Amino acid sequence: MDKVKKYLQDKGLGFYFLATSVIIGIITLVIYMSIYGGGMSAATDNMDSMSWYAVLCMFLGIAGAVTLILFKENKWATITLMIFSCAALMFYLYGIYVWISVWLVAIDPLQSVGSFIICTVGFVLVYGLATASVFTKFIKKNSNAEVIE
Repeated sequence: MDKVKKYLQDKGLGFYFLATSVIIGIITLVIYMSIYGGGMSAATDNMDSMSWYAVLCMFLGIAGAVTLILFKENKWATITLMIFSCAALMFYLYGIYVWISVWLVAIDPLQSVGSFIICTVGFVLVYGLATASVFTKFIKKNSNAEVIE
């Protein structure tokens, strides 16, 4: 526990934004793949609404960010996750746009709206937090006003 406290003592708000976006990204991927990945529910019998490119982009962004943090390339970790999560969000919206249009014009308003909202909020939160982590301090400054790397 002391090692964790020592590791986290010089971390700034950007680190916590990035860590939160990584955790939310993993949760979103699990939920998205379990709901739209060919499950047995009536709304998702086929995988027409699933975008595996979105899953791949989110996975690569999370893996890249975690790897870059381990190699102490903090600036590039935030940028990597921001770019890949933006691509994942775009692929997600592209994969589900038919379902959105059907729902918006009330052709079939009884379809599962909850799963769509959960996944959409997850993708947007990951992108938003990753973008916020780019523009905030990743590491606090010490008393000598030097950045601790």
